[in-house]
Amino acid sequence: MENQQISTSAFLNYLAQYRRENPNKSAKDIARDGGAMWRGMTEEERQPFKDMADRARRLQRTKVKRSKRRKTLRRKSKRNSRKKRV
Repeated sequence: MENQQISTSAFLNYLAQYRRENPNKSAKDIARDGGAMWRGMTEEERQPFKDMADRARRLQRTKVKRSKRRKTLRRKSKRNSRKKRV
């Protein structure tokens, strides 16, 4: 999955791989056949896709925390720069 966006959904990660393996199928066929294949998979077969989704969720949480921290720091610095004149 190099240079591919990883989803927080295990099924969507599987579907992306299925799409790469079957480039000549239509979107309708990919969704229908990929869904049928996913439903027929065992938990062990699904696990790599679940792991990818878990990694994506952790990465997303980290990015959100960093973003919130940056916004808070920006707000604090703006408040400190507005000194009252006497």
